[in-house]
Amino acid sequence: MNNIILIGFMGVGKSTIGSELAKKLSYKFIDSDHKIEEIAGMSIRDIFRTYGEKYFRSLEYEVIRDIVSISDIVLATGGGAVMNNELFDILLSKGIVIHLDASLSTLYDRLMDSNNRPMLDHSNPKKRIEELYKLRRPIYMKAHHTINTDGKKVRNIVDEIAEIIIGREEGKN
Repeated sequence: MNNIILIGFMGVGKSTIGSELAKKLSYKFIDSDHKIEEIAGMSIRDIFRTYGEKYFRSLEYEVIRDIVSISDIVLATGGGAVMNNELFDILLSKGIVIHLDASLSTLYDRLMDSNNRPMLDHSNPKKRIEELYKLRRPIYMKAHHTINTDGKKVRNIVDEIAEIIIGREEGKN
C-alpha cells in the first residue's frame, strides 16, 4: 500500500505540506480533521464542545481507519490521533508514517493566534502546548521517518519527503 501518513503536533504544517506533497506525487490528499467535519456536519471545535473529546477520538479512529484502506493517498492526521495505540499501529502498517517536527518556540508562534484549536481552550494555552508536546512527542518519534520543519520552506519539506519515498521504493531506506 503506497500511502504517506503525516503525523505531528498541531500547527506543524501537516495539511499544507500534505496537500503540496500529494500534488507532487499525483496522490489524493485527505485531511482527517476535514473529513471528520464533513461526516459530522460540524467543526472539530463544535464536536468537542457538544460531545467531548472521547466522542471525537472515537469518530477520529473510525474515519482514519477507513481512510487508510484507500491506496495512493497522502493523509494529514490530527495531532492527537496517534495517542490511540491501536490506531497508530494501523497507520504504521498501512503506509509510510512521516513525523513532521518543530521546536516548541516555532509551535508557539504558529498556534498562539489560532482560535480554531479546541485542545488549546485552556486558561494558559502556552502551558497546554508544552504539556501536550511533551506527552505526544515520544509517540511521534516512533514514525518511520522524522523531518524537522523549523525554518524550512514548504517546497523543501515536500522535496525531502519525496526523496524518502523514492528511496524506499528503490530499497535505499
